[in-house]
Amino acid sequence: ATGLALFGGLGDSPPMTAWEAVFRAETPPSAPRVAAAAHAPAMRDAAALGRFGPAILHALLALGSDGPSGADPATLRAVVATLRGLGLSAEAHAIAVEAAVARGL
Repeated sequence: ATGLALFGGLGDSPPMTAWEAVFRAETPPSAPRVAAAAHAPAMRDAAALGRFGPAILHALLALGSDGPSGADPATLRAVVATLRGLGLSAEAHAIAVEAAVARGL
């Protein structure tokens, strides 16, 4: 997943089939960042195609079981930006506020 994320960060979008292999792999509970790294590109791709349901599903999965309070900054940025891009500004703002309050900001 790290390699796919790095390629994506450099502007080269790996094919969805590569990410699907990450989705199917067993992810130990101690590896939430692997899940976030796998779901963030799928979230962005779905949003780019106007597929609200899959984009929101991947956003929730990227945030993980701890939600905004436990997500890493890169995931939070991706989720908030994607939701805003879908016209869900209020929801994006709510996630940002929850994350900020959880961190004492």
